[in-house]
Amino acid sequence: MEIKGIEGSSEDRTGSNQVETGSGLFRKLLDYSPDAVFIIDTKTSRFIDANKHACQALGYSRHEILEMSVNDIEASALEEVSWEEHIVDVKTQGSMLVQGRHRRKDGSDFPVEISVSISDDDVELMIAIARDVSERELAREKINSLARIPEENPNPVFRIQFNGTVLYSNQAAQWLMDQWVIGGRADFPPELMQCVAQVLETGESAELRMQVANRIYRHILCPLIDMGYVNVYSEDITRRVIAEEDLKDSQRFAALGSWRMDVVTNEVTWTEELYRMYGLNPTTPPPRYFEHRKLFTRESWKALSDALARTSESGVPYTLELETIKKDGSHGWMWVHGEAVHDAQGRIVAIKGAARDITSSRKILTLLKASEERYRELVEGTDDLITSVDANGNFTYVNHSASKIFGLSPEECIGRSAFDFIHPEDREITRLTFEKWIKDKVTSATFENRQVNRNGQVFDMLWTVFPKFDQNGFITSVGNMARDITERKKAERALREGEQKYHNLFSTMIDGFALHEMIFDENGRAKDYRFLEVNPSFERLTGLKGADIVGRTVLEVLPNTEGFWIDTYGDIVRSGNPQRIENYSEALGKHFEVLAYRTEENRFATVFVDITDRKHMEEQLHQAEKMTAIGQLAGGIAHDFNNQLTAVLGYSDMLVSALHDEELRLYAKNIEQSALRAAALTSQLLAFSRKGKNLSVPVDIHNVLAEVASILEHTIDKRIRIERRLKATTCMTMGDPNQLQNAVLNVALNARDAITKSGEIIFETDVVELSECYCQANSIEALAGMYLKISVTDNGCGMDAATQKRIFEPFFTKKEKGKGTGMGLASVYGTIRNHSGTISVYSEVGHGSTFNIYLPLTDESGEPEESGEQNKTIIGTAKILFVDDETTLQEVATHMLQNLGYEVLTCKNGKDAVEFYEKSWQDIDLVILDMVMPELDGRDTFAAMKQINPKIKAILSSGYSINGEAQKILDDGVMDFIGKPFKQAELSQKVALLLQGE
Repeated sequence: MEIKGIEGSSEDRTGSNQVETGSGLFRKLLDYSPDAVFIIDTKTSRFIDANKHACQALGYSRHEILEMSVNDIEASALEEVSWEEHIVDVKTQGSMLVQGRHRRKDGSDFPVEISVSISDDDVELMIAIARDVSERELAREKINSLARIPEENPNPVFRIQFNGTVLYSNQAAQWLMDQWVIGGRADFPPELMQCVAQVLETGESAELRMQVANRIYRHILCPLIDMGYVNVYSEDITRRVIAEEDLKDSQRFAALGSWRMDVVTNEVTWTEELYRMYGLNPTTPPPRYFEHRKLFTRESWKALSDALARTSESGVPYTLELETIKKDGSHGWMWVHGEAVHDAQGRIVAIKGAARDITSSRKILTLLKASEERYRELVEGTDDLITSVDANGNFTYVNHSASKIFGLSPEECIGRSAFDFIHPEDREITRLTFEKWIKDKVTSATFENRQVNRNGQVFDMLWTVFPKFDQNGFITSVGNMARDITERKKAERALREGEQKYHNLFSTMIDGFALHEMIFDENGRAKDYRFLEVNPSFERLTGLKGADIVGRTVLEVLPNTEGFWIDTYGDIVRSGNPQRIENYSEALGKHFEVLAYRTEENRFATVFVDITDRKHMEEQLHQAEKMTAIGQLAGGIAHDFNNQLTAVLGYSDMLVSALHDEELRLYAKNIEQSALRAAALTSQLLAFSRKGKNLSVPVDIHNVLAEVASILEHTIDKRIRIERRLKATTCMTMGDPNQLQNAVLNVALNARDAITKSGEIIFETDVVELSECYCQANSIEALAGMYLKISVTDNGCGMDAATQKRIFEPFFTKKEKGKGTGMGLASVYGTIRNHSGTISVYSEVGHGSTFNIYLPLTDESGEPEESGEQNKTIIGTAKILFVDDETTLQEVATHMLQNLGYEVLTCKNGKDAVEFYEKSWQDIDLVILDMVMPELDGRDTFAAMKQINPKIKAILSSGYSINGEAQKILDDGVMDFIGKPFKQAELSQKVALLLQGE
């Protein structure tokens, strides 16, 4: 579009006498300035005038300021010179820019940047323009704060290049660095360097777990490919010593009026400064979103609502200048900037921004356009760049700031194109923007771009432009006012980079992190705390979503939170002493290990890890250790008891054979039956201790269930219904059929006892596959694989949790005294575990119980044939060596064997037996060995004897049954096994079979 003529600040002054003159207009000009302006008597340093902004900034009335001098408001001396010397310096240099601090009426002070100059009139006056630079100082403080965060991180953090060069490491990483630096040279583990190369090549973060000295570390490697290095965040997981740096919510608009709007609820929040700008009471809630239309003119509200809609949809930020309507009906102008706020998933959840009252700036520019010469002194006193360009885009006026921004004097700039000084990358967008404004006949607008002076120095500028059109709609001139925002942009970029750097760590942390605000009552006692920010791991570990809880208190989110935790965190906030604690959340049903520490006044952070699985494993280990200890005790008791029962049963058996008096024979048989019942009890103890498996043959579980069901149908109350649901397609397992039948029968009898009157017992089978994860998650003591699942369900009284924990312990019973030994389910537990299976129970009081038995499947089929003639006694002749440390057993065995026709020699332990056998082995036909003996046990004794006579014939005798150590001795070459207690007939058959057969 062709530009036709321009009219700017250097317009024809012939009509200037029609413009308002005098001190009244000058007073308006001063009051419209966005900065504090002072007029000072150079001789006395007293104030002779000050604008409204100066009065507001210092908190004095204009009358009070006119009674004061420069020293009354200076919080720090500008220079160590006298006032007279200072005036001379200003006159010599023409103008000066100094840094200082101004003191308010309330005693507080704030940083300022002051531009001073001396008027050229007959009466010399100093003009001082002071700008509040608190915003810039706050930005610097935030950058410095972020830079210190790595050193405050309790976890190791270091930065490494592909060649192993360490660019940075924090104090916490010193121990790691010491392990890897040998002789002054870094010698990193190959796996670490391989991982560094990998993440630099792929651009994707990676996790590496490795051992360093006696510690285990988990490293998270995050690549910065453009920079050529990797950030490594390490965690010592040996003892879960985890601490994370304090992540603070940086407020980017500290010195401006700030606001935030939720895009879902349209809820709006304001800072106090924004209330002041609109002339509203800060103690009242801000207007709702649609009520904001009352604060703007119709055109400005449309521009703002359109911008908000675009930002909420696309995330594109906006910057506008809007005409406002204050509560008293007066109009003003406001600069507004807004940008999108994203949650952890990248969704736009809010819009936040800042606003600045630019009413004064707008009025100043308007006055400058009307009469530039009259107010040149004020214009030249500002640090802002003020220009005007003609229709061709060439400068017709620039103020003194051109020397800094363009690198040329104002005179050198006149006639040059404004586009010569625009950064090459910004020229096209600037051109397109101006063409759109001209097309739309925009009379004022703001935008940002970069300027480059002839020395190559780049400046970020915020422009306010005022295009002027003739009566035909052609552009005639453009007035411009620009502010150097280079420092602000640098601060914003540094702040964003710092925030992004630590946000990456915050987002990728493996452990949960939450920032809280503690809430105290009027007595200073902690009563609640609020969620301020949470990371993704917090959401994963707790199941709580940040969008649902941030801004709410813990008692709102988790009403059942114990007061103990609120008191504990309150103590941490008050004392500043961090604590590591374990916390069980009833609401979440999880155990957590928590590191809590204070971040700032009334705020604290928690870094935590879910240790629920560890707690469950500890409980399982404790239960397993308890059951193992009880099993060892039960097995030992059973073994020793079987030794004694061998004598009782042996002598009673011989008495039955020797006595002819029927009454005495009856007595002896009763002794024998009592011994057999005692032996059955020890058999249950051995089953619990997993030392009682006699056979390992294929067993059809469906046949076993049929036999158990048949027994129950003929023995229990007819009101209890028996049902079978046999869904397993294969039902074979390896084991002892009698023991498995007894195990299922014991479970069924337990179900019967749980049913008061009528009810049902259901037997069900199925084939299932147990994965390793499933076994761990459900506390199943079994290896992963295919299993036959046997379920026995009743609708009886059920059990509480405490009973379920002890149900498989020996001698534990809920029955009345004399109605149960407490060994039934204990022997079931031992039998199933001894068959490489597992058993679990699920029950609820009043709703019955289900016992689930898992047994390994086998492809083999068939069951062993029962051996006949079990009570037949066989006579023989041979010399037998009987070895046992129990004297009673030696005696009863000697009598039994002598009754059978054998010559018997005895030894009381393995050591004596080996010595005897070495001398007399050629005369000994058979050795009967006890398994458990002092000095030399059965296995070592047999091994020593086999060295003497490789063809030795031996029988192993033990109170334990065939499994474990007993089976190992059989595998070494012992030819047979006889369990204690044994009868004479069984002993005769074992001895005869071994002596007579080859």
